[in-house]
Amino acid sequence: MTASVPDYTEKEWTADGVSTAFSFQTKVLEAADIKVWLREGATLTLQTLGLHYSLSGLGDPSGVTINFVTAPASPKVVRARRQTVPKQTIDYGDLTKVPGDTTEAQLDRFAMALQDHQSAIDLELDLTGLVAAAAQSADEAAASEAAASASERSAAASAAAAGAASGRLEIAAFAELATKFVYSAPGAGQQLVAAGDVITWREMGFSWKVAAPGAVDDHLDYTGAGGVKLYVLPNGDRMYFAAFGLVGGDTDETNILQKIFAASEGYELIPQWGQTYRTTESLMIDSANTRLTMRGAAINFACVGEKRCLEIRADNVRVSGGTIRNVVGSPGFEGSFQTPIVIARYQELGGFRNVVVEDMTVETVLPGGNGIAVFGDSDNIDIRRIKFPDSPYVGIPIMSHWSFNAAEVNLGAPKVTTHQKNLRIHDITCGTLSYAPGSGFFNISAVFLSAVYNADVSNIYVKNSSRGKAVTVYAGDWGFQYATDLEKLLGSSGVSVRNVSGRCFSGVEVYMTNTLDTISVWPCEVTFDNITLSGYGTVSSVSRGALLSGCNGVTITRSTFDGFDYGVYPGANTKKFRLRDSTIKNSRRHGISGTETTGSADWVIEGNTFTDNNASNTGSQTDVFIRLVAGVVLNDNEFDSDLCAWNIRLDGGGNAPSRARLRGNHSDGVGAGPCYSIGGSSDTIAVEYEANTASVTPTNGVRGGQTIIGYLTSVAATPPYVGARALIAGGQAYIATGVNSAADWKQITN
Repeated sequence: MTASVPDYTEKEWTADGVSTAFSFQTKVLEAADIKVWLREGATLTLQTLGLHYSLSGLGDPSGVTINFVTAPASPKVVRARRQTVPKQTIDYGDLTKVPGDTTEAQLDRFAMALQDHQSAIDLELDLTGLVAAAAQSADEAAASEAAASASERSAAASAAAAGAASGRLEIAAFAELATKFVYSAPGAGQQLVAAGDVITWREMGFSWKVAAPGAVDDHLDYTGAGGVKLYVLPNGDRMYFAAFGLVGGDTDETNILQKIFAASEGYELIPQWGQTYRTTESLMIDSANTRLTMRGAAINFACVGEKRCLEIRADNVRVSGGTIRNVVGSPGFEGSFQTPIVIARYQELGGFRNVVVEDMTVETVLPGGNGIAVFGDSDNIDIRRIKFPDSPYVGIPIMSHWSFNAAEVNLGAPKVTTHQKNLRIHDITCGTLSYAPGSGFFNISAVFLSAVYNADVSNIYVKNSSRGKAVTVYAGDWGFQYATDLEKLLGSSGVSVRNVSGRCFSGVEVYMTNTLDTISVWPCEVTFDNITLSGYGTVSSVSRGALLSGCNGVTITRSTFDGFDYGVYPGANTKKFRLRDSTIKNSRRHGISGTETTGSADWVIEGNTFTDNNASNTGSQTDVFIRLVAGVVLNDNEFDSDLCAWNIRLDGGGNAPSRARLRGNHSDGVGAGPCYSIGGSSDTIAVEYEANTASVTPTNGVRGGQTIIGYLTSVAATPPYVGARALIAGGQAYIATGVNSAADWKQITN
């Protein structure tokens, strides 16, 4: 018979966890002539006949069937390759008859061995195409990674083949590294090597360089078992965890993990897909242009004391695609200790640039601990698509915080601080965060920014935070006493917060006041857009949908605050506050409370909807309560709160605001009082009241207190003072004759 040229001598199948039989439709003479592996990405694991699989159909021209004992599961790939052994199987005696079938079988073997040899050459020349074709059913990212991995394996295998011709060494299994090579006196099955020799594992594409016997920076040390020391060589620009012999399975492999990270040198570090590793020490990325591509793997950090977990201390670093966990809740005094991912350090001025952390799951068991923290003068930091699962421990999932020089702490007040800039924090998902710090709610927030410049925060979801807030922007820097002159002018500036949703104890916060402040208000330029947050409906006076204090230039638009004690609470020294096109509803008390607003000025509350506020049915509550604010504008707002005493209340007496303007507001619901109440008789409280309407009782009393008469249309310098302002107080009408003081008013009616 003849041996046909087969369509393939190597084939791959995608595992599904169900199929156990895989048809290899090419003739195989005997079991030794076919090899079977399970592949995960670039990692190949040779399977053992009889242990992992059996064969049926040997010698059949239509091929064999590979029958696994246990069905391989996704994402593994089954790979088989025919490797016909080129051996001589017959021996003819002199002057004997030549058997045809036996001779043809031997010739078949030679032909098939030549075919397999040629196929192996072809595969090494273009292994990229084979792996890419085998990955067609995977998604685009997986296919791209498989092709890249195949290309690197092809290059490594070609190098190995070239090395073999020059006397380099090769292994067939990782375990051979420990026993096969020696510096001297080789025993049976051992090979003599010297420093600089290269050992390759062609099937995996891994290679190692033999270190000198006295080396102290080696990656693998087998001298205790009579072997040699080795350096792991990169696969192109990648370093694989598997090449360092990592086992995983959440076993403590601290020493090897630290060697991997120390050897990163700007490479891409790649663990085995989906594996879990464990370390009791910090791991540091301190080489620029380094990537840690997790591929669904996890690193569990069991660090005790003043240690960080994964620490990034280099420029142009990217960490993606896996899980980082702090699994030991050992406290340390610095806020970055036991933090899963830390960029720079809190007590150092320096920072890093162009760092990306993406597609990660982050967990901690440190009570009140941080998840991802950024410090120093770090610049261009991108944190995106991060998941924080349900946790009773995490206090601040993402924090960016000013830093100082620890050496100056004991010299009195620190003299220098640094701040982060150009931050992008996008697509953050938090589960139920139930950490309860007792009475201290101040620092509990899904995203906490302290003294940063130019930050873009968007798409933040907080499923449930019973003691925390969604986003906090804080002044920090001990009141900016030690920031640069430019930073002192800016405060926390250029901060944009968009698309925040979920349920929190309190909502968003801009809090620039500090006991060490040298001025009362910092310009901050913070904007909130499309914030949709629900509260818990408690009776605690600290529950606020939005809290502002000591800030100058905060804008909230297109947002909804539902079920907080106070919907929006602008505190003291809040200037140039804008609330537009938003909804405040189901507040247990005031919808907006402008109490305690000493120094506040120039607010615009415009185009908003207030519904069902004062849900606790407490006396003297209102949709909008304004005290002490100079220059508040209330335009085109809609009210429907049957339990509120008033829709708008401008307080009188010593707490009266000034220069208020009310125009185009409308009420469809209010309690027993007037919809719009303007306290006191001084015309300085409200200088404009126009087109404010109501569809509710009292039908002729939609306002109470001060009566405003609008500006007249012409001006005269003599009586009857046409063009002047007028008011009615105590049943008498007055008109202004000069400046705005009591002596300059003339009574014009009895």
